[in-house]
Amino acid sequence: LRAAQDRLTMRRWLLCRFSARLFHSSNVLFKDEKKYSLYEKIRSTPGNENTANKVIKALKEIDRMLDVMEPGSLALSFNGGKDACAVMHLVREACEQHRTHKFTHVQPIWFKNPADEFPELVGFVQQQAAQYFTHTGGLRSVDGKRLSRLWTLLIASERDFISGMVKIQRQVPLRCIIMGTRRTDPGCGNLSSLTASTGNYPPFLRFNPILDWTYRDVWDFIIACELPYCTLYDEGYTSIGTVKDTIRNPALLIPHSSSPSPYQ
Repeated sequence: LRAAQDRLTMRRWLLCRFSARLFHSSNVLFKDEKKYSLYEKIRSTPGNENTANKVIKALKEIDRMLDVMEPGSLALSFNGGKDACAVMHLVREACEQHRTHKFTHVQPIWFKNPADEFPELVGFVQQQAAQYFTHTGGLRSVDGKRLSRLWTLLIASERDFISGMVKIQRQVPLRCIIMGTRRTDPGCGNLSSLTASTGNYPPFLRFNPILDWTYRDVWDFIIACELPYCTLYDEGYTSIGTVKDTIRNPALLIPHSSSPSPYQ
C-alpha cells in the first residue's frame, strides 16, 4: 500500500511539473484576443492605464492556465479579502470566455481560521458563496436552498493545511490552486507566478495571477469594476487577518469627522 501511494505521489509531482513547464513554455499567451468586460471597464476609467495592462495580463495568464489544466484540476482560494475578491472575478471572467472551462469547473476553497475570523468577513464570504459558488442545474438541499460549492477547510496551523490538502487530493484530482498572493505580502518577494509545492506538502501548483499588482492596483480594479468587497475595508482596515492580529490603520483616520465611518 505504501509503495502504491508513493507511486501515485510521484505521478502527481510529474504532472505538476509538466503542467508548469507547459504553461511557461507557451508562446501563444497573448495571441488570442478575447473581449473581457472587466478589462474594458478598467481601461475606460481615466488614470488606470497601468492597472488595465496588469488586468489584461492576468486574464490572459488565467486563460492560458485553463488551457493547460483539465476541468476539475483547478481550485480557487477564497477568504473574502480584497485580493481574493479581485482574483475570483478575474477567474470568472476568464472562464466565461474560455472554450472548455466553466467557472463551475474551478473548485472554491475557504482556508478558514477555526476560531478567530471577523464575523463581518464570515458573513461576506457566505454572501459571496451564495451569489457565485452555488451548484447549477437545480441542485438543492432538502429544505429547498441552493447547494454551495465552497469547501471550507479549518486551518489553525501549517500542519492543518498539509493534512487538508492531502484529504482533498484523495477525493479529487486537484493539481493547482489559484491564489491572491502579491509580491508585497510577507515572504513573497521572490515568488514567481507559478510555483510548485515543496517539502512535506503534497504535490500541487500555486498560481498567483496578481503577483505584481500593487495595493492601489487592487483597489483601482475593484472600484472601477464596481466589485463587492467586505465592509471592514470601509472601517479603517487595509488588510484583514484574524481578530487577534489585525488592527485598523491609524493613517486612515479622519480627525473630527462627523461621518458614520471616520475612516477614509
